[in-house]
Amino acid sequence: MKRRTLLKLAPAALAVGAAPSFAANLIAEDPIISYVRQWLAAFEAWGEASARPDGGNFDLPIHLEMDCIKDAMEERMKATPITTAAGFAAFCHYVQTDQHFGADSEGEQPEIQLWQWAKIKEWSEVRAA
Repeated sequence: MKRRTLLKLAPAALAVGAAPSFAANLIAEDPIISYVRQWLAAFEAWGEASARPDGGNFDLPIHLEMDCIKDAMEERMKATPITTAAGFAAFCHYVQTDQHFGADSEGEQPEIQLWQWAKIKEWSEVRAA
């Protein structure tokens, strides 16, 4: 079933007491979103620690702790399929942040990790079918 069809059916399904699993799937958050949020929070804390006078070597305990969180969230993202458009948008935001894409980026072809590209390709192939 296509997403638009599901969204059209959601109010009616909930009104007539559709199966809880069907209703839950309509409103469930893509797990990728939570992993991205946690990664972004760790990235922000890492950056704040780096701005401290003693943070320039990136070896403070907070750096190491935030690196562990970011690594764990990346491992979860690698292992978890993206299931919603919101999850895909969150993942793209993560990639943009991780790869430092922005107004001051240089070059026409920014670097991207192979697993990140594979995740984007997987999402697009599933949606194209």
